[in-house]
Amino acid sequence: MTGRLSDDFETENVFLDTEVFESAGRDFSAKPMRRLIELIESGVLRLYLTSVTVAEIRSHLDADLRESLKALHNYKRYSKLLKRIIPTPNLEIEDEGNLRAELHAEFDAFIKESKAEIVDATDVCAQSVLDDYFAVRAPFGKDNKKHEFPDAIAIRSITSWCESNEECAFVVSRDKDWIRATKRESQLRHFCTINELLECFLDDTSLVARIKELLESQEDELRQEILLAAEQLEFSVDEDLSNLEILNSEITDLVISDVSWDDLIVVDVGDGEATVSVFCKFFVSATIRVDDDATVRKDPDTKEFICHGTKSGQVEEDFESFVEIRISYEGRNPDSVEIMDAVFETSEFEFDVEELSLEVDYDEEDCE
Repeated sequence: MTGRLSDDFETENVFLDTEVFESAGRDFSAKPMRRLIELIESGVLRLYLTSVTVAEIRSHLDADLRESLKALHNYKRYSKLLKRIIPTPNLEIEDEGNLRAELHAEFDAFIKESKAEIVDATDVCAQSVLDDYFAVRAPFGKDNKKHEFPDAIAIRSITSWCESNEECAFVVSRDKDWIRATKRESQLRHFCTINELLECFLDDTSLVARIKELLESQEDELRQEILLAAEQLEFSVDEDLSNLEILNSEITDLVISDVSWDDLIVVDVGDGEATVSVFCKFFVSATIRVDDDATVRKDPDTKEFICHGTKSGQVEEDFESFVEIRISYEGRNPDSVEIMDAVFETSEFEFDVEELSLEVDYDEEDCE
């Protein structure tokens, strides 16, 4: 098994950006992570994380926990009717410390199992990062975005490590700033996803190419299969419009009108079956009605919050997700492939009401 690219760029070193973990929902046992660990265990790859990346992941885990506990706290503020319908979860805010420790333990377990080595960023030359900032070099953009400093330090950590060890490395990230930054570093090769990287390590490259060729020739069938799988997706409205967390919403007339995708990535092949990863964008139209948080008032008698207005309208929005396609084939040079099923990596999607243009309808007298 080899990871040699078409231009003979060859290495066993892999750096993952924070974005990779975010795309996986910080699920350290996601399929791409498991496939990566298999190659690491077989000695084909070696995984590295910068100390910046590790710190960002831990910070995001803490933020996830805070948001979850906030939702639990707001649950207790629902109406009495809702409390009778929905049982009280067996979870207390006092558990925060144990929950945080459990989340971090999952990340620690991933680091241990993947044998990830942490590259310390403390030795990064601050002047080199500042030079990139003032020269507006990637990852910094035209707006001189100061929040890109962690990315700049992480990338400098990787390039410095390569220089010190006379090594090259694969870098995985869908972050556009990382993509721009790695393009100017000859010792780095960029991949958008783990699956895209792993395709380089499949044994039978000719079979992989043939499967992609055949699947691309069946574009209409592939589109129908993905649209069929999309019918099982769940859609909701982002109701975190205020601290009240009591808003009601409704989605009707939902239609998934079309789907488009980037390159097909073969992530597993053998014994007459293959798995192909596709990054899809699908287009959704719907009618949305949601309580208007600007019209919420507290009833002086019951002390409960009451909403006097709504926002509604027809909307169109596109969503993105990885989709895994399972196919079957015959022989080492198949004449056709059969699409078995399609599974979305993410099954739940939210309409962001704050980003939508909805008309307000309310009784002004009730809101005085």
